[in-house]
Amino acid sequence: MSRDMSYSLLDLYLRYRTALPLASFLLYLNTTIMVSGRISTGSVLCALSFFALYELIYAYDARFRNREDVVNIPGGRVVRHSSWRLLAAAAVPVYILAAAGFLQLLMYAAVVMIVYSDPRLFPKRFKAIPGLKVLANMLNFWTVGILAPVIYQYGFSVSIFIPVLKSSIHFLILLFCLNVLADIRDVTGDREAGVWTFPAVLGVPASVLLVIVLLTAAAMVSLVQGEYGGGFLSASLAVFSFLTLKPRARLYYEWVFGFTNVYLVAVLIYRLH
Repeated sequence: MSRDMSYSLLDLYLRYRTALPLASFLLYLNTTIMVSGRISTGSVLCALSFFALYELIYAYDARFRNREDVVNIPGGRVVRHSSWRLLAAAAVPVYILAAAGFLQLLMYAAVVMIVYSDPRLFPKRFKAIPGLKVLANMLNFWTVGILAPVIYQYGFSVSIFIPVLKSSIHFLILLFCLNVLADIRDVTGDREAGVWTFPAVLGVPASVLLVIVLLTAAAMVSLVQGEYGGGFLSASLAVFSFLTLKPRARLYYEWVFGFTNVYLVAVLIYRLH
């Protein structure tokens, strides 16, 4: 029974794209400590609510991913829930986040979710526009993991966007590279479905070279600034990026994100002590 449970958890992690929502949850807690110096019960509830909504947004997007999933997840079990069921599941986390002062972010998330995924509103999905998929993923993750804890602490204000964005440049580079690596893994199915990601447009070798250059530069900057943990993470991802020139290595992308999540857990424990 324990073995079956382990396989179920593994399937949840690999097939249902839990790695990214989990990373956003951990980053939210890390940013909370940096901003306020502690983690409150309210912060944990907000982080869990964002995690739940992230999963539900993926589930909504999966309703329109038929063509690429057939190629990218061969033989995989893909569950497609009704919109009403997803809406009902979102009720509690939406209520918690609205009460915590995140109404503007929730409105943004609702618009982006529909426009990004649903092909029935426009001639083609917005994620099919070159570069938009990675941009949307970066913005969503940054909003949850970095901006939201700041809003929770200081309240919503347009004036906080630029300072928070400037302080997140290194993180955004890392996030861009992680998204491009994911798109390298899915390049075959994305091309067939007309989702024009960076690897689909530039090709895998050029995309790998771009990621390696960015990650190497990020690692060097981190080491010079004395941020050895961030430098090690960037350097490790640069090595994996080189390996993705071989198709077999691309199958281990979720494990790379798992390594990133372990790093976030370690940083969180260090900051709590």
